[in-house]
Amino acid sequence: MALTAIVFEILKDGSIISSNSKDEQIRSIFYSLSDDNVFEETQKVFQQIGFKLIYEDNCFYLSKKSYFNDKEQDKFIKKYRDSFLALSILKYFFQGISSGREFSKSSLIAKANNNLDLQVKETLEYLTKKEDDLSGSMEVVLKILRENRIIERIDKKNEDKYFVLDSIGYFNSILKQLENSDA
Repeated sequence: MALTAIVFEILKDGSIISSNSKDEQIRSIFYSLSDDNVFEETQKVFQQIGFKLIYEDNCFYLSKKSYFNDKEQDKFIKKYRDSFLALSILKYFFQGISSGREFSKSSLIAKANNNLDLQVKETLEYLTKKEDDLSGSMEVVLKILRENRIIERIDKKNEDKYFVLDSIGYFNSILKQLENSDA
């Protein structure tokens, strides 16, 4: 499959390609797109179908060529609401967490056991309606973050150790915009 088709398949649903991914295929795609000629050729194809390939903060993602109208913006926020909530939980327990940091599920659960305020508890209940225990709830949070390529397992065999991807910067910038628009 041609690189452009692979890139589109990954990015079409709002996913992000981060430079620091542990996934060899994602890293390979990232470095291919980092070549100016490959980027320009890929960009031309995406522009023909109404998208723009964006490179910022060591990430590639797709954007519409035009601005979101209010309806599209609401649809985007609804689609990623769980991601933003899961990220806010992670940031609550690991303040200042950023790209390249490592953390463990067990330390996240331990922190939650020691300091679960009402707002975090309500957020967890919203995200994890079917989970009754804290460990299961945190697994749901981590699954959401993995699916949105904000974190990855360091080792596929070890379900405890995680790595924060560069894409956290993208999601943090959206969270800041949302916070500013609410103010």
